[in-house]
Order: sequence, then structure tokens, then C-alpha cells
Amino acid sequence: MSMPNHDAMIAVGKLNLNLQTHELTINEKSYHLRFKLFHLITYMINKPNQLITRQELIEEVWKGNYYIGEKGLTHAICMLRTLIKKDPHYSLRIETIPKTGYQLRVFEDHKSTSGASKESHLTIDTSIPAWWPPTNSEQDEKFNRDWKSLA
Repeated sequence: MSMPNHDAMIAVGKLNLNLQTHELTINEKSYHLRFKLFHLITYMINKPNQLITRQELIEEVWKGNYYIGEKGLTHAICMLRTLIKKDPHYSLRIETIPKTGYQLRVFEDHKSTSGASKESHLTIDTSIPAWWPPTNSEQDEKFNRDWKSLA
């Protein structure tokens, strides 16, 4: 029994792609990729977070055969998205750029001490700027009372 060649592996996020066997391993489960699907994911992995046009993918993966390439590309992207969603950490995402192409988004794995993924939080400054005219608090209170009585 031969030892696996670790040089023939590409790890992206929580996904591992074996370049020799064409197997994509997600969450310790392996999926054998057909040749075009394997060629497509390999091409996209080599251009992470970059826009790749449909034309470029058809030229590279389908060797310029637009008749088969158009539908084949759409179907292959759908299949890859289905596989990528099996990653519970969702470290990859294929985004459609309308009327142009696709982008393989790679997200860094950020772990908190509890092991859960960190969420980014949006903070909004609600303070009144210094240039804003001062308000008359009595008028505001009267307005609020009148408004509540209408409701």
C-alpha cells in the first residue's frame, strides 16, 4: 500500500482537494469529482477572490466549446455550490457576478475561544453631531405626548 502524496493536496478553508485522485474532502467525507468539475474547482482555487468571467472559464475548462460550455458551466457551478455547502464552517462560497462570471470567495477561519465562529458586528454612531441645531426638550416632550395620544 502506497502512502498518499501530501504535495498533491490543496487545502482551502475546511476543504481538501486531492490532485491525484480528484477527491474533494469536506468534513471528513470524500466526493469524487468528474474531470470537468475537478478542472473547474482547481482553476477557481488558483484565482481566489478574483472575478473569473464565464468566457474565461469556458475557454479554460471547456476548451472554447460554447455550445456545451454555457450549460455545462452553469450546471458545474450548481454542483460545486451543493458540495461546498456541506462544509459546516462555510469557508468557501461561489458568488455569481451578474452578466460577467463568478468569484470563489475564500473566508478565513476565525475561531473564538469557545470554538464558535466569530460574527462581525456593525456599530452605528447615533450621537447627534456638534453642527446639528439644538432641540427644545419641552417641545420634544409635548410632541411625544401628543403623538402617543393619537396612537
